[in-house]
Amino acid sequence: MAITVASYAKATISSAPSATTSSSFTPSSNTALFIIIGQSSGNSSITSITDSLGGSWTSLYSNAAANPKTYLFARSAFPSGGAMTVTLNSGGNVLGLTYIVVGATGQPSAGSISSATSSNGTSAFIAVTTTAAAQVGDAYISFLFERGISTPTWTPGSGFTLLDSSAAGATNTLAVQYQIATGATTVTSTATVTGGTTTEARQAVITSFSTPLFTGWGGPI
Repeated sequence: MAITVASYAKATISSAPSATTSSSFTPSSNTALFIIIGQSSGNSSITSITDSLGGSWTSLYSNAAANPKTYLFARSAFPSGGAMTVTLNSGGNVLGLTYIVVGATGQPSAGSISSATSSNGTSAFIAVTTTAAAQVGDAYISFLFERGISTPTWTPGSGFTLLDSSAAGATNTLAVQYQIATGATTVTSTATVTGGTTTEARQAVITSFSTPLFTGWGGPI
């Protein structure tokens, strides 16, 4: 079954408390959830994700020491949908927070396949190449974070579709792009961003997440 990708919830908050809860949303059954997060440096970091249905979230990528900070968490697919919220937990007040909750439906599992960030908030034209798709219909989902630009121009990489972006006009903004694999091939995503990461949503349900298949994006560090 080919995977479908959807955006469920998002927010951009200039100053957030130690526990920030999303609006309510209802994912389809057999949906794995991802929350992709960007925030300014120099304040508390996101330490964990919880949800109102008691799900277990795994950190696939965290760059909390960088400027800006970027994170990717995932929740395994669950058999039945239902209204829920997610909560971003930190050790204290969080500044310049933006996030998007994304779902991959079709009995997917997930594993982090690529991650990178550039330091000091310096934008760079970054290219990332994934490994060959595990099977036809797998989804590559990547997020792109831009710090300090209120209305960046989000251009999806070759073969990618722009799924969603956080609120225009905010200091820190975020975008999500995805590609459904049509065969065992290598794909490239390009954008001018300060940071980002990519995950692969696979079609076989598993209970744990893989280690990165490879790491590193081009561009300055």
